[in-house]
Amino acid sequence: MGEVFKIRELRYIPRWSVFLIDISVIFFSVLVSYLILESLKVKINFIEYQNEKIFSVVAVNILFILLFKTYAGVIRHSTFFDFFKIIWSSGSALIVLLGLNFMTELALGKPLYLYPVLFLFFFISIFLMFLFRMITKQFFGIFIDPKKASSKARVAVVGVGDASIALANAIIHNPDHPYKLAGFLLYELQLELLERFPNQRFKFVLADITNYSRMEKLFADYQFSIVYHAAAYKHVPLIEDNPHEAIFVNIGGTKNLSLLAKNYYVDRFVMVSTDKAVNPTNVMGASKRAAELFVQSLQSSSENTTKFITTRFGNVLGSNGSVIPHFKKQIEKGGPVTITHPDIIRYFMTIPEACELVLQAGTMGQGGEIYVFDMGKPVKILDLAERMIKLSGYTPGIDIKIDFIGLRPGEKLYEELLTDNSTTIPTHHEKIMISRDPLMEFEDIEDLCKQIILSAMNKDSLQIVKILKVIVPEFISNNSEFEILDKISEHEVYE
Repeated sequence: MGEVFKIRELRYIPRWSVFLIDISVIFFSVLVSYLILESLKVKINFIEYQNEKIFSVVAVNILFILLFKTYAGVIRHSTFFDFFKIIWSSGSALIVLLGLNFMTELALGKPLYLYPVLFLFFFISIFLMFLFRMITKQFFGIFIDPKKASSKARVAVVGVGDASIALANAIIHNPDHPYKLAGFLLYELQLELLERFPNQRFKFVLADITNYSRMEKLFADYQFSIVYHAAAYKHVPLIEDNPHEAIFVNIGGTKNLSLLAKNYYVDRFVMVSTDKAVNPTNVMGASKRAAELFVQSLQSSSENTTKFITTRFGNVLGSNGSVIPHFKKQIEKGGPVTITHPDIIRYFMTIPEACELVLQAGTMGQGGEIYVFDMGKPVKILDLAERMIKLSGYTPGIDIKIDFIGLRPGEKLYEELLTDNSTTIPTHHEKIMISRDPLMEFEDIEDLCKQIILSAMNKDSLQIVKILKVIVPEFISNNSEFEILDKISEHEVYE
């Protein structure tokens, strides 16, 4: 039986199943509503068209289920937001049916449906659809992994940036996720989380991810079930001037953590990447793409049992280095607000939204995937600056000047979420897609990583970037001293 059903391997209920269950709930709710009225000996209008009336009710509800996508998302993580989606969908269907009732009453002298039937159906269907989601949550919490009912998966969050802080907050603040924060590397966060969540148990650790032996001690001591890897150097101009540091942390640190995850049989390793890894024009983005390639290569490496998953998204509003707090400080000082280029655009996502999607993608992945998030429409930074100035009560260009200072080294006008050679596959979550990118064999990427780390130890910037361009052939430098390397043939890298 275990081989046939493999219940414990079930990570979520497919969209089509949820859709069919919701339709079944609609049918059932209509029948129950009529049975209740029939038991009360209430006379039903137009009884000869009963089948057509039931079909109309179901059809209208299906229309709004598709419109509001009540079947989307991960049902095991349903929240009151999903409840409100159900209310909006059923409420809209109710309004349409009430309108149809009103028109038939005017035209035929009596309503098509009895008003009590419509309201009974509305409340019964909402109750049953939400009940189904709550039962599903309990099912996953108790039966999918019995151990998780009393002991959640121990999670290590590695990193010192705002994304890491927000991710830890999301794990602690959302009891629906099957995770327990077991380790974190940041003192300031310790103070914040102890103040906000005094009853939670977690461990704070100061460690350097480039120190393999130090990290191995942590893996051996805590036996993590899941590792969320958010530690990275992300400042484009600084890394362009110090490429060796990106190699030590972004590549070497990722290499250490992912190999330890494999060696210590961690169930899931989730790497938080960036849209700057797509068709990179700077060392930072290229180093993150190289890290992606290393993590993906481990999935099919010998004796691996860990599921290696990568998430990729753009800028996070309010995070460290974000333009919004930067613009706010400049406005408070009276200006000027500085922008690199009048046409520069970026994708943005809120911290809670990004963290929620990272957590959900971590539960969805079966290993080897790169998940990209729907970031919505890109925002023109000039428009953003002008809106912030206006919201502060000033007039752009008059009260607060806007200066264009030119693109920084390695910076490009727009970011992308997909490489030129990638394709996307939709998932059951409307905001999460799978990107199919070119892969490398573990032996090949491991050899190149060893070479580039050796060059970084020698502080040989040109050789570092040469090898990085071999690992990431789509890496074309922009507004950088390394542009000259794009004219060098690949065989010259090893000369």
